[in-house]
Amino acid sequence: MKRLLFAIAATTIATTGRAQALQTTFTFGSADGNESSILKSVDGINMTFGSYSDPGPLSYADFDGIGLFSGDTYGNSYNSFAITLDQTVKLISYNLSYLQYPSGVSTTFQQNLLQSVETYSAGTGSKSFNNQFIAQANVPILVTSNNNGFGGRLAQINSLTVEKQSLPASVPGPLPILGFGAAFGLSRRLRRRVSLSN
Repeated sequence: MKRLLFAIAATTIATTGRAQALQTTFTFGSADGNESSILKSVDGINMTFGSYSDPGPLSYADFDGIGLFSGDTYGNSYNSFAITLDQTVKLISYNLSYLQYPSGVSTTFQQNLLQSVETYSAGTGSKSFNNQFIAQANVPILVTSNNNGFGGRLAQINSLTVEKQSLPASVPGPLPILGFGAAFGLSRRLRRRVSLSN
């Protein structure tokens, strides 16, 4: 009987076990300005902002956070940069902390064929990514905004939240079948013993 219960328990654990994903939030402020590359480490995840261009090459940041795009009024002007993470994560949300002249501007977060296009019509506040895609480790996410021609255009975020993706507990193919077979064989033996004792 103990072997039967163990076989059923082992099969159930093997087929249902899965690690729960944890969310990690990176924060931004004045210290992130005037940098060609920014490295943040939180919960064992390393994230790098860099490759500021069009024209670049430095980031814009103040107490409101870091710029997703920045017009030439602010000194450090750019419309694109790259985010690289050293682990596979799902893009969850960001906090849009400041917005100036965003009319007609959208920002695209793209990795290979996956992308999320963000618009600014709803104003500031916490925003979920329109497409919460899973970004692969060590592959740059290109963040590109179109230029609406206003020198004072600016969008800043003070936080970015991702969800670390862990591999589900792998189950060898035959394990559930073997567990079921063992349970069935033990139950037949148990029934035979019970019938013999009567």
